[in-house]
Amino acid sequence: MKQWAQSNVPGMARLATPEEIAAFALTLASPEFPYLTGAQLVIDGGKTAHA
Repeated sequence: MKQWAQSNVPGMARLATPEEIAAFALTLASPEFPYLTGAQLVIDGGKTAHA
């Protein structure tokens, strides 16, 4: 997996930790973003980013 991530996740070169994914989910579920609705957000370390 480490080798795959280094080749396929530009900029990060690693997989996200479970804690990072949980922090992302908890942040989105918090009252800090009440106007965020129906958005599709990707947490992939930039793999799907296009210049």
